[in-house]
Amino acid sequence: MVSEKNDVNYELSLKDAIPYLISLAFIVGIFIGVITVGLISKMGKDKESETVYVDSGPRYLIDTSSVDEGDLYYSNDYLNSVIAILEEKYITDLPNSDSVNYELVKGYINALDDKYTNFLDPEESQIYMENRSADFEGVGIALEYDGTYTYVETVLKGFPAESAGMIANDYIVEVDGQSMIEKLPIEVARAIRGEKDTNVNIKVLRENTDGTIEEVSFDIKREKIDIDNVMWRDLGNGIIKIDIVQFSDVSVQTFLNSWDVLVEDILRENKDINGIVIDVRGNPGGFVVGVRYILEEFLSSGDILMKEKSNRGVVKEYKDERKGVFEDVPVVVLVSQGSASASEILAAGISENDRGEIVGMETVGKGVEQELVNFDDGSLLFVVFQQWLTPDGNNISADSPIIPKYIVENTTEDYKNGKDPQMDKALELLK
Repeated sequence: MVSEKNDVNYELSLKDAIPYLISLAFIVGIFIGVITVGLISKMGKDKESETVYVDSGPRYLIDTSSVDEGDLYYSNDYLNSVIAILEEKYITDLPNSDSVNYELVKGYINALDDKYTNFLDPEESQIYMENRSADFEGVGIALEYDGTYTYVETVLKGFPAESAGMIANDYIVEVDGQSMIEKLPIEVARAIRGEKDTNVNIKVLRENTDGTIEEVSFDIKREKIDIDNVMWRDLGNGIIKIDIVQFSDVSVQTFLNSWDVLVEDILRENKDINGIVIDVRGNPGGFVVGVRYILEEFLSSGDILMKEKSNRGVVKEYKDERKGVFEDVPVVVLVSQGSASASEILAAGISENDRGEIVGMETVGKGVEQELVNFDDGSLLFVVFQQWLTPDGNNISADSPIIPKYIVENTTEDYKNGKDPQMDKALELLK
């Protein structure tokens, strides 16, 4: 619960904070938007690298030894001159070559000024891979970074952070008395996570609708965060509610299998379905293959699911190619300020094909796709390699997110009082 709430004056606007080096999403745990998965071989200037696009194009090779320095964005001579001076004059031991390589890569990515292109060294990557599991102990939030603050991108429904009153866009400034300013999400996640039934104090800055900024402190008991990525329940009168917590799992196929099992369960237990509410509020995204697969359950053959635009401007359309079991069932999609990437693809696919209505608040606005590249030293690269477009060809961005036809706010007081105005509106539309 909220343990204190004080007005504080700060000389900043949270919305105007400058994007910076890394944008990671941790469910204290980790998520990163819409991704495809690839492989890459050993790092090193004399070693050949290989990238395999699983869902986005052909396999190709990069021989780094053949790159002409004249084609590079940086000067080896300049770097070597600096290193030579340090080797001669620096007062203590120099770092090892791996550390230098990792920091050079991070510096290069920093210069891109793209919060969705990220690099994790082997230690950071290990934490990321461990936290892909849907079973861990924490508070149930997804984190992002803007260059100064790690902030809450999404709050998972039904877990301690939501019960305490944390909301999307809370900027984390302290965890258990330790400053989190200029700390990356991976560091903030380490501080927040802990054993089940232990407490953590999290202080945040929150910008109110009137532009004022206040400091809010939460005392939260950690729980086991055991996430079922897709769930459903019967609301009565032939109305089914489907919750999609994230569009990912340990593998793409595992996620698709989970969806198929959910569909089979719904059909087995319900002969007449009068409407479906798809709840992706707080869903940070996941596999693009997964969201296309789910859309095919609701759209008709030939409908455009989404489009992708490559870095060379080539646009590829994806159309419905399989028979879905819910093609004739009325649909409402619930979205929130924490709905991102694959969640936005789902909402746009339903809305722009005139298959249903969107209810809630405007979304995050993440209209790019990342490829996950694995190096065999254990490091990871998340690289933005294309945009995704809505069926009508629109690119979603922070300045142009999904805006529901029916704008309905859920307040903290609504939650505390057991109310859900967004769900109420969805049910009203399905009557």
